Amino acid sequence: MKYFAYLNNKDNESIVKQFFHMSKNLHFINNSGFYSNFMNLIEQYHLSNLDHESLDNDRIRRYTTNMKEKYIILLVTQP
Repeated sequence: MKYFAYLNNKDNESIVKQFFHMSKNLHFINNSGFYSNFMNLIEQYHLSNLDHESLDNDRIRRYTTNMKEKYIILLVTQP
């Protein structure tokens, strides 16, 4: 999530931001990449309310805590 926030805040002309846009475009045409993996993670932990366009350290901390709790619940409830 921190890397995602980092990429979102980069200048649009930077090469890393261009690669990020390419990954995002690949996701929308059903190809795998960084953006797709991130979105799959969001779906897996049911974080549909996550505003991935405006992540900051405080939000990342809350979402990470939420994901850890859900992961622990999954471990405990599985036979």
